[in-house]
Amino acid sequence: MNNIENIDIVIKNGNIAEEKADLIVVPEFNSSASGGGVGWAIINAGMQAGLDLYNKAAQKKPFNCGDVMITKSGKRGVALAHVATVSASAQEQPVAVVKAVFNTLKFANDKNLQNIAVPELGTGIIGNLTQEQSAQLIFNAVYEFAKANPDSNVKKVSLVIYYGASLDPAIRVLANKTYMKLPDFMVGNKKIDGVRGLISLFYNNGIDISKSNGCR
Repeated sequence: MNNIENIDIVIKNGNIAEEKADLIVVPEFNSSASGGGVGWAIINAGMQAGLDLYNKAAQKKPFNCGDVMITKSGKRGVALAHVATVSASAQEQPVAVVKAVFNTLKFANDKNLQNIAVPELGTGIIGNLTQEQSAQLIFNAVYEFAKANPDSNVKKVSLVIYYGASLDPAIRVLANKTYMKLPDFMVGNKKIDGVRGLISLFYNNGIDISKSNGCR
């Protein structure tokens, strides 16, 4: 098993909604819940109650990108960390991901939650990050948190990459420790095709990400 400071790191293929974790990270829009990708998996796993709580709060007062809201999931022993990262632009998403993961770990530490599952944030159909960038940002947040909290209650972080996607970029980032120092100004450079807006309408509750105002 690999580690970052005092925290064990697992990189695996899977469905994050099926992970046996104390806390599952769910990427969301800052003004509503996302019904696509991880959100869809969470709904199918019987944890829509958590998405509904986030959706109600976000529609009442939109979150800033990188903000975190913790809810119950509807399943005993599993909490959800809703992170407002989906609406972020290519310029905003790197900062939003690091902030969201770091703050999720702070909450987990405060609540004595030991096992955290994180998806490949920012790499989905409407994401701006490459797999390598996502891993660098997630692991950078773990690294900075672990340095600041050497006696943390958080024992394990699993990066759960959906079935069929390569594990190699994340494995290289972890092995080469390129997460330790990020570029001064990172911009998401994932290639986006021309059907991005149409796909987002189908998968994300009718929200057209091409018309999103990005972070508040």
